[in-house]
Amino acid sequence: MLISQVLNLPEKTWTPDNDPVTAMLMSVGPSKNDQYGYKQKVVLKDDTQASTEITVQTKFADGLMTENMIGTTARWRCKWFGSQYQGNQIVGYTLDKMPQASTSQPAPPQAPQAPPTSPQQTNARNKPNGQPDWDAIAEGKVRHGVVCACLQSGKEPDIGACDYWVRYIIDGKAPLPPARKQMGDLLTKPTLNEEVPWEQS
Repeated sequence: MLISQVLNLPEKTWTPDNDPVTAMLMSVGPSKNDQYGYKQKVVLKDDTQASTEITVQTKFADGLMTENMIGTTARWRCKWFGSQYQGNQIVGYTLDKMPQASTSQPAPPQAPQAPPTSPQQTNARNKPNGQPDWDAIAEGKVRHGVVCACLQSGKEPDIGACDYWVRYIIDGKAPLPPARKQMGDLLTKPTLNEEVPWEQS
C-alpha cells in the first residue's frame, strides 16, 4: 500500500495486516512524551517517491527512530485522523525491526553536561544510604514540643530537663539521673513540678 492510499481508508482505521505501507525512512524529528507514550515526526518516501510526514507512536523509547535508521525501508502500519487545527494527520509504527546504532560510527556530539554533584553528605539526620533518620527527626519534634511547653509556661527551658522529658516521652521510661555529689543535689534547676530522683549513697 502507498502512503497516499492511507487517506482513502475510513478515519482511524489501521492499514490491513496483509497490506502495510512499504516506505523508506527519510528523516527523523525530535520526540515528545505524554501520558499516551512517545510521539515523533518522521518523513517517509514510498515507491512513488512521494515524501509524507507521519507521526510515529510508541509506548516505549526503544520504538523511536534514530538518525542511523535513515535510508532503511520497512513495512509500516498507519492510520489517519482529522485534526481541526492541523488537517489530516497520519500516525503509525514500523512492523519491522529497525537497525540499531552501530559502534563503528562516531557518536553524535552531546550537549555539555553539568558538573557532577557531590554525593549527599551523611549527617545526624541522614543514614549512610541517604534515607532520612526518622527516629532522629521524631526526637527533634518532641524536643521542640517540650521547649515550646517550657516557654509557654513562662519558664526558661533547661536542657537537662528537656532531655529528661524527651526520653520519657519517646521511650515511656524516665532515664536514670546522673550521679550526685551530695544528697539533695537536683538533676536540673528546679523547673519541674515533680520530685527529681537522686542517687542513694
